[in-house]
Amino acid sequence: MYHEQVLDDWWGINGDLYSLYGVSKEDFKSYRFVNGLNKGDIIFLVGGKKYNKGDVIVFNAHPTASRYYPIIHRVVGTDPIETKGDNNNLQLVANPEFSNNRAGVDEINISISRIQGVAVGRIPYLGWVKLIFFDFMKPADERGFCRGSTQPKL
Repeated sequence: MYHEQVLDDWWGINGDLYSLYGVSKEDFKSYRFVNGLNKGDIIFLVGGKKYNKGDVIVFNAHPTASRYYPIIHRVVGTDPIETKGDNNNLQLVANPEFSNNRAGVDEINISISRIQGVAVGRIPYLGWVKLIFFDFMKPADERGFCRGSTQPKL
C-alpha cells in the first residue's frame, strides 16, 4: 500500500481503477490511510463484523489454507467483501489462469472468518526493528528493504 506520489498524482494513475468500484477522489480523501502504509509501520487492528468501503483490513489471503498468509488491502466492495491493493492493477483472484495469482491469493468474496481486523492506527518505522533482526532468516530472494517507503503529502 505504498503511495510514492502526492495524492493528485497517485489518483491520476489509479483513479480509473477505483471508479470501477464507485469510489471518487473525494471519497478516497475521506478514507483512513489515504497516503497508504509503509513497510516497517506497526499497524493497530480492531476486529469487527462490519467493514466499510475504504477500510484497510488484514485478512488471510488463502480461503482454505491451513497457514496464515496476511494481506493488508483496502475494501472496495462490501457485499461480498472485496479488497484491492492501492497500487495493484487488478484484484488478486484464486484462479490459476491469471498471472497475478500468487499461490491461491483471493481478495474477492472474503469471508468474515478470514479477516483479522480493520487498521485503525499505525506507528511509522517501529516495525523495522523486527524486520532488521529477522530479515537474514528469509530466503535470499525475499531479503531486502522495500523501495518507495516515504509517505506522500496531500
